[in-house]
Amino acid sequence: MSSPPSAAAAWLDGRALDGPEAVAEAVREATGGGAHLSLDALGSHATCTASIRSLHRRGRHVQVGLLPAAQGHPAVPMDLVIAYELELRGSHGMPAHAYPELLRLVTAGVLRPAALVTRTIGLADAPRALATMDGPTGGGMCLIRP
Repeated sequence: MSSPPSAAAAWLDGRALDGPEAVAEAVREATGGGAHLSLDALGSHATCTASIRSLHRRGRHVQVGLLPAAQGHPAVPMDLVIAYELELRGSHGMPAHAYPELLRLVTAGVLRPAALVTRTIGLADAPRALATMDGPTGGGMCLIRP
């Protein structure tokens, strides 16, 4: 992993932390009181909870996409939302009419989605990779090649 772009940024390895509260505490410590913005696009109850718990007073959490219905409803810490005057936002995702602009930004090099890929595996390794998705896997995305 490359080094942070500035002294204001911090890199945390969630694999070494035990549960959402430990992750939230590490973020609050690394940021000197909490993040001003958290974004969860994984769709896990644990990451949703950790993101909200990691926020600074008057912070904002954005939940991108749906949480799995099979897990039930997430336990949103409403006591913290009220006490810290947090703002929660939901985003269903990018609308199709915005794809041309997105692709223009990728083509121009402004957005670099390839930088998110940290591992590439073959199709034969996909079942094993899918079976481990419910646990910590580290940052980045895994690309499956046929």
